[in-house]
Amino acid sequence: MSGRHRPHWQLPLTSKCELHGQVLGTTDVLQISTRRPRRFARRTVIKCPKTYDELCKLPGVGPYTAGAVASTVFGQRVPAVDGNVVRVICRLGAVRATAAKAHRHCTAQATRLLPEENGPLCGQLNEALIEFGATVCTPRKPLCEQCPLTAHCRAFAEVSTEPQVASVGRVGDIEDVCSLCSSDEDVERPTAVTVFPLTAVKTKQRVEHTVVCFVEVRNGNSGVLVPIVQRPVQGLLGGFFELPQVTIAADKSAVAHARRSAADQLLASLLGVGDAALIVERRDCGSVGHLFSHIRQTMFVEHVVLAESAKELIDRHIVDQQQRLQARTVKLVTHQQLTDDAVSAGNHKAIKLALTGVGGEKSTKKRKTAKRQ
Repeated sequence: MSGRHRPHWQLPLTSKCELHGQVLGTTDVLQISTRRPRRFARRTVIKCPKTYDELCKLPGVGPYTAGAVASTVFGQRVPAVDGNVVRVICRLGAVRATAAKAHRHCTAQATRLLPEENGPLCGQLNEALIEFGATVCTPRKPLCEQCPLTAHCRAFAEVSTEPQVASVGRVGDIEDVCSLCSSDEDVERPTAVTVFPLTAVKTKQRVEHTVVCFVEVRNGNSGVLVPIVQRPVQGLLGGFFELPQVTIAADKSAVAHARRSAADQLLASLLGVGDAALIVERRDCGSVGHLFSHIRQTMFVEHVVLAESAKELIDRHIVDQQQRLQARTVKLVTHQQLTDDAVSAGNHKAIKLALTGVGGEKSTKKRKTAKRQ
């Protein structure tokens, strides 16, 4: 199906920007092609930043996304460095460092490769590097015999026995001039180009226990409203919204009244709701797990329904927090808006568990047991 006949949420990012001249929702720039693309059609229109620095200021937009948009859409002379580009540059220079440690070096090298002036060639070169890493210089089975850069590849020279290739020059002493590379005592001589970049030693996932409150505030004939909180822009899931939640010690997570006490303190401090008389209904929904690369999180979900009179207290508390310039933004949304907003995947699991009772660890174990039987 041609781009002209496809719905606009299925168009490539370049076409979207050209079609609208604007990007919808500051927190959706990163998510347009990865999470809930149909949200794109329902967002409030804002003017799209056109420079790398301006794009980087948007919540959820990092250097790679900003570089890809700025160079591909607007022709700005900035690199777009993802894992593919890091791998290609590390192998070309036989850089003995992990991808994370070599990232700044690879960004500088990728910038040097770009044309001297702004223009469409900047985006095309960035795309070519990314595509080259994805199709030729792959992580596990690189196509070295078909690669047009083997004559310039130091990693290939180090593992090759062909004299004409080895004449490129071995870089066994590169650590003498490069602060990135590990010493020979730490790293064995490479036997394949796949050694580069070096593999980082994986850190053990830390276990985190969190009490998550799915709060519904009755709002007359309009149904219910759900309070959500914005995470700090810097850090894990920066700028995303989440349900009110608090981390508790592992020994307390197993005790129901300890979890209930933590939830009470959270509701009082975050929403200004400290009166138990305002709680119409309350139930423990169970727990649901969520994995990050470095965190194994268990969320204990509690469903709390507040009386209509609680809305006025919450509104006053939110205004008071804003006047005190509190770091966290709290807002009340409908169930539909809760689906549309940039809420993390882990919180969507908690919402599903609270509303349907499906997705908890107990129900998941039951389904697995039933399948085995």
